Amino acid sequence: MKFSNILLSLLFAATEAASLINKEFDEQVQSQLRKKSNRNVPGSPEDWLNALNTARKENQEALGGTYSALSWSNDLMGEAQTWANGLAIKCENKAPSAGQNPGDYGVATILNVRNPQMAVDRWVTNGKYCQKADRAGTIPSAESQPYTQMLWSGTKFVGCADATSERSGKSCTSSVCFYALAGNCAWKKYDTWEDAVLSGKACSSVCPSDATCGTETW
Repeated sequence: MKFSNILLSLLFAATEAASLINKEFDEQVQSQLRKKSNRNVPGSPEDWLNALNTARKENQEALGGTYSALSWSNDLMGEAQTWANGLAIKCENKAPSAGQNPGDYGVATILNVRNPQMAVDRWVTNGKYCQKADRAGTIPSAESQPYTQMLWSGTKFVGCADATSERSGKSCTSSVCFYALAGNCAWKKYDTWEDAVLSGKACSSVCPSDATCGTETW
């Protein structure tokens, strides 16, 4: 009798141990799945262009303007990819400064978003919030300018890219869009930033080699 009780106790303990092991394994699997689902998913040209043009149409028309669609440029995508690779390695959200931007293009950057739609939504939200907080200023804040560049009527082409870097067990992703012809200039020539965005000329004559721009510039 005593032996059978010991045997039952051992069987019970073994069952409990197996249950704990299975639970721990399931938790590890779920953790890895969560990490995987949170990672950046590189966007296709179609994904980027659809997200950008949907936001451009909605916001240009909401501001009282006429919608004009952006077209895709593989040359701009290549420039964006080079910049995105560098940002991912350093995990910095930083636009090119003078001398670093090879074509004097408009630029928008963002870190750690899952897909193009999330990047565009963030740029729109940040832009609207910053504009609302600083209505007295004609010149948008730096945080708003990815939004105003997205809507700039003199801009006709875009190319975007994503990059991911793994360092010390942590993942950093970057998303970058390059625009041509560049916007976000000559703010003081207009009464409001809305007027500048909806009727502003391009700020650079530099056009990607795979596009025909033909837009009047300042």
